[in-house]
Amino acid sequence: MFTKDEQTLEKFIDYHVLIPDLDVEKWQTYFYKIVNTVLASLASRIDDSDIRSLSEMSFEFNGKIRHILPTPRLIKSFGRHLREKLNSPAVTVNIIDLMCLTVIQTANPRLYSWISNNRDLLIDHASNVIRVTAKLERKDSDKEHADEVKKHLENTGFCSEHEIDLVKFIFFRPDQIMSTDHIAKDKISRRRVSENQFFCNYFYRDTLPEIATPSGEQALISQLQSAKIPVEEMTKKLKDALEKEERGDIRTLIITTIEELIMSIEDIEAAYKLLVTYGCLAKVFSDKKEIRLLTEREYARFIVWRFIKRIENTDKVCEILIKLLQEPISDDFHASIVFYSMHPERNQYIQLNKECIDKIKKTFNENCEKRLYKDRIPLNIFLPEISDSPWELLFIWTDSQSKKNTENYLESLFDKDPDTIKNFLKYFLPNEVFGYEEKRKGLTALISIEKLKSILKQEKIKSSISEEKGLTELVEMIMKDE
Repeated sequence: MFTKDEQTLEKFIDYHVLIPDLDVEKWQTYFYKIVNTVLASLASRIDDSDIRSLSEMSFEFNGKIRHILPTPRLIKSFGRHLREKLNSPAVTVNIIDLMCLTVIQTANPRLYSWISNNRDLLIDHASNVIRVTAKLERKDSDKEHADEVKKHLENTGFCSEHEIDLVKFIFFRPDQIMSTDHIAKDKISRRRVSENQFFCNYFYRDTLPEIATPSGEQALISQLQSAKIPVEEMTKKLKDALEKEERGDIRTLIITTIEELIMSIEDIEAAYKLLVTYGCLAKVFSDKKEIRLLTEREYARFIVWRFIKRIENTDKVCEILIKLLQEPISDDFHASIVFYSMHPERNQYIQLNKECIDKIKKTFNENCEKRLYKDRIPLNIFLPEISDSPWELLFIWTDSQSKKNTENYLESLFDKDPDTIKNFLKYFLPNEVFGYEEKRKGLTALISIEKLKSILKQEKIKSSISEEKGLTELVEMIMKDE
């Protein structure tokens, strides 16, 4: 049978001929002839940044894959697979990662299948976005992680040394360019398959939830731009989507999609509505560790400032920050707004004038008073329905006003519900890392030792903590404190 269709030919030809490997120069010429033909035919689907990235890393990339695709037959097969990948949602992945994975798919389908089934081993699915400093500090742990993966692959018995080295290159090579923004990475880095969002885009593209698909994102944007869809309804919709999804990596992908849309939607009002929705989700899921990323509080609350950086008008910035303080979003977000407004040396996003800072403090303090008291009776801040981050709220509230108001609130709260003091004191129990003196600094930031002593002397308070051995020892130290 004769045909020009190579795929049909491969099905019928059983006679194998040993074809010698190409030398370096001929290999490179033939490989890039195939690659450039594919790229040219799909130019509209490829970013200029991808082409630059491929050019800049071509020497290292060539060295990693030449021994895995040594013959023209394998290279032509790679070209067909590459065309398929670039014509699919997998095109969103960094082109170096995409091509490396396509090399593995071509040369060792069994290893390719192993990668798709071992996401938890290969990537840290809770670190879609990592601070630059954190990434640098993780250098040693990343090496240990890479060595662990190498051992797993060596034990499988179906990988060559070159293929194992390529897997390490895909998942553990350092980012080439890092943004000076201590949260966001460079665009190319952000599309690494070693990050959960793009791992899912590449391997699970056919089973992604609607919101994580381009059509789903566009539908969400349209809903946000409609004044008819309130934040409460949007929060419920996304909450249901997160709770319905059983896979942790897909839940993380949904959250990452929301974060990306907050930063990319051109309509600022729609982006603001999604930011508030995100803050409400952070509050709802604050105690659910399985909802990844929202529990990464240090990062999640910085989404406010990354959004604010998009706004050029300083008056508008102040207006939005004050408006956010009145929204029912996570207390971590509220605390972040106040803390980084009051400490401009720590805020690299935007500098606020004194008038704006004073307005922010005033709004925050009034909001705390309304939330922590009802008819002048104190509400228990340690209950999740009152605050999803009580300590953040207490410390920032104290920092933004006089400590006397916080002392009065705590005294009233302990008088109303003596058992509450146990939740309070447990936070300041000395441990192996921080002794009494270190814990005392945080304690006295909220309430003076004199005031606390007078509270601890009350009989109902004594009775409440009498059965807690650790607390009684702490109380003894406090009572002896001068």
